[in-house]
Amino acid sequence: MSSTFIRVLGDTFDPAKELANVAIQPNAAFVKGEIPEGRMLPSRTGGIRIDIGTGDLDEQIESAKIFLQQHANDLRRLSLIESVESFFIEFEVELRLSDDILIQRDFLSSDFVKSVGNVGLGICISTAKPFQCE
Repeated sequence: MSSTFIRVLGDTFDPAKELANVAIQPNAAFVKGEIPEGRMLPSRTGGIRIDIGTGDLDEQIESAKIFLQQHANDLRRLSLIESVESFFIEFEVELRLSDDILIQRDFLSSDFVKSVGNVGLGICISTAKPFQCE
């Protein structure tokens, strides 16, 4: 199942210090050089991950709209932190290409893009081949 999350990254970003003035609690937090849970290599930056929702892209967008409305002020505060170098919402989308499907398009409405930009977030769409157990 695909998921949506917000990533906040920065070379000197220290979650313990920087999150003191925001109510949002991350699902993962790490400092540069630390090995985040579930990873094998040390992180190249400090950062946090905030999980938002799961489902197909339409469901992810609906979850993101609700999250943006509820946490707009905190997201704006995060976007203004000096040590933040990368601040974006990421949508995971399964690869749908096949012999019969040659182009994959995913649509984000201009209203949604504006609401994301208004809190200082960029947008990332990650496409991955579906995982299949054998």
